[in-house]
Amino acid sequence: MTFRTCAGALLALVLLSGIGRARAIAADPVELNVVISQTGQGAFLGSELKESMQLAADVANKTGGIRGRPLKLVFFDDQTNPQVAVQLFSQLAAKHVAVVVGPSFTAPCLAAAATVQSNGPVLLCSSPAMHPVHGSYAFSMTPGIIDDLAVYVRFFRLHGWSRIGLITSADATGQDVERQLGAVLAAPENKGMKLVESDRFELTALDVTAQFSRLKAANCDAIIAWTTGAPWGTLVHGIDNVGLDVPIVTSPGNMVNAQMESLSTILPKQLFFAGLNGMVRNALRPGPVAEAQKVYYTAIDGAKVRQDFGNLTSWDTMMIVIDALRHLGPDATATQMRNFILGLHGWPGVEGVYDFSDPEQRGVGQNALFIASWDPAKRSWIAQSRPGGYLK
Repeated sequence: MTFRTCAGALLALVLLSGIGRARAIAADPVELNVVISQTGQGAFLGSELKESMQLAADVANKTGGIRGRPLKLVFFDDQTNPQVAVQLFSQLAAKHVAVVVGPSFTAPCLAAAATVQSNGPVLLCSSPAMHPVHGSYAFSMTPGIIDDLAVYVRFFRLHGWSRIGLITSADATGQDVERQLGAVLAAPENKGMKLVESDRFELTALDVTAQFSRLKAANCDAIIAWTTGAPWGTLVHGIDNVGLDVPIVTSPGNMVNAQMESLSTILPKQLFFAGLNGMVRNALRPGPVAEAQKVYYTAIDGAKVRQDFGNLTSWDTMMIVIDALRHLGPDATATQMRNFILGLHGWPGVEGVYDFSDPEQRGVGQNALFIASWDPAKRSWIAQSRPGGYLK
């Protein structure tokens, strides 16, 4: 009897020990590596991306985590530097990680993508100027520059603004903008649209008055002024210096409340953005996308976070990765992660319905965009078109 009691007590102790160990293992976090620009030119966007990504992880952890384990984000700073991005991705690839969220800017994205094309890890970039090859381990996860420009030109055409001016940065992004605008204007529906003046500027330039003087002299009906971050302020000052009073459109990456407020006294009177679905609340009819947006709005409202482009653009990427990890498990390989994402068709996010059968592995395109403007009185974004740039 004593032997049985001792044996039973020992068995119970072993079982309890095993349960305790199982619980400890289950509580170990699932780490997700994130490479974004926390310093350098892209820091203004990187801080918003980090904030939003952490909110998405919090939502995941409040709803079961990754198969019962908490999701932990591990952040790396690429310093908005392509060489640093390559070093970080090489280090992560050596550790055989399956997926990395980021980078966020074009140059680091392009440099890092070259290191993952054949073996991974899966790279989830948020640059519209990156053009991944279908079937590769690199994804762009956002409408491309050609989508933004197509929506802008459609908006121009429907308003009768046919003479277009362009000013963009003298770098890889600027070259892509020029190339994609040429493709958009060559479309049959844009036969009557014409690029009448095109100028470039250096990102370090402090004065672009000469470029805008030429654009003004060309009698443009509307102007595409494409850049992001601090250089956008330089362009706004140039517009103000020459007294331009025509519709101006720019990169959606400038949809940042703090930036708009700091430039509010000199902003163009007619300033438009190709905003992502979700930037304007209650702009869509009830449905799966509107429901996804409610989750996002609840998260940022609860954290008292202002609704900016940077906070929105990383949300769907995070939710797709969380969905993949929950389906595949935390030990998924890079190939499994890539195939899972490529297999998503009809996946509803805040930006729209994703379908990764598209050639450049973005998932969304023109249908995720609409023309928006900033209302300084309401300190919020206002829809000026339907999705795709079509008039209301």
